[in-house]
Amino acid sequence: MKKYGLFSKRFVRKKGPLPLRYVFIISLLFFILFTVQGIWLIDQRIRPALMTIAEMETQKVAVHAIQEAITGDVLQEIDVDDMVHIERNSNGHVTSVNFNSTLYNHVLAETIERVHYYLKNVEAGVQEDGMADLPPQEKQPKDQIIHFIPLGQATNNALLAQLGPKIPVTFSTIGDVKPEINESIEEAGINNTYLRVAIEIEVDIRIYIPFATEKSTVSTTVPLGIVFISGEVPDYYSSGGEGPGLSILPESELEKMREKNKED
Repeated sequence: MKKYGLFSKRFVRKKGPLPLRYVFIISLLFFILFTVQGIWLIDQRIRPALMTIAEMETQKVAVHAIQEAITGDVLQEIDVDDMVHIERNSNGHVTSVNFNSTLYNHVLAETIERVHYYLKNVEAGVQEDGMADLPPQEKQPKDQIIHFIPLGQATNNALLAQLGPKIPVTFSTIGDVKPEINESIEEAGINNTYLRVAIEIEVDIRIYIPFATEKSTVSTTVPLGIVFISGEVPDYYSSGGEGPGLSILPESELEKMREKNKED
């Protein structure tokens, strides 16, 4: 019994607080563990939600800047009627419709220059006079921040949407502005046509938020104007080539019939 008693007494550890160095090491390990777990949580759950919101806000600001550049500067210098050249024969009937290539190229070049200028100003936090109606939270002069996202918006909870620290959003343009003038034709009655001319703008941007960056494409369409083209009215009209043709009298014949009806 004494032997076992001595053996047990030799290996019994005295009770008491852990040494300070052990407490520090254990605390440091827990701190590193929770920090890594928090970073993973932000990366996997919060970051995609924040990036989605940041992309929406950046698209809104960039599209507004593009539209201001076109409607405020480019459209004031051109007339859509000058862009479309309509050729007529000796009877005044339309034979062909063509674009004015000189003015066409001028509009494209001016669009590239003005849109690039506006986007660079927005990117730098400088607001143009024509862009004074941007929402107040998007006016961040001199700090290159176009928007702040409350961290609570990433939770998709209406009660928490405006809570938490505000995440700054910035962006930068990538490459050149890509404009293209498109036209669409809409029939209006017999041989009458509306020619709608619009300019499509596309530009690549890169969006930045803390911990993440993503490439996106901003595209928008700005109408330039409408041209009405009046064609020759045929003597007979048949819808789709089916059924009997309807006789369409010239205006002179219609006038004679009106006078005859008045006499009767």
